[in-house]
Amino acid sequence: ISDRAHVILPYHAKKDAFKEKSQNIGTTKKGIGPCYEDKMARSGIRMGDLLDDTILEEKLNAHFKAIEPFKEAYDLGEDYEKDLREYFK
Repeated sequence: ISDRAHVILPYHAKKDAFKEKSQNIGTTKKGIGPCYEDKMARSGIRMGDLLDDTILEEKLNAHFKAIEPFKEAYDLGEDYEKDLREYFK
C-alpha cells in the first residue's frame, strides 16, 4: 500500500450515506467519494501520516475542526473523536 493512499474514515461513509439519502445520487455509501473530496482538498489522512504521530495528530485535529458543524447531520455520535483517536493508537 502506498504511503500516499488516503484512508477512508467512518466520517466518509456517514457523509456518503447522508448525501445519498438527501440527493439520491447513487453512491455505494462506502465513503469513497467523500474521501476523494478530502484528497482533492488536500485535507485527507494518508497511510504515511499513520507512521508519524506528530503529523497524524495535526491531521486529526484539522479533521475534527472541519467536521464539527456536520457531526449531528452525519450522525457521528458524541464519542466519534475519542473513538477515532483510539483506533489510530
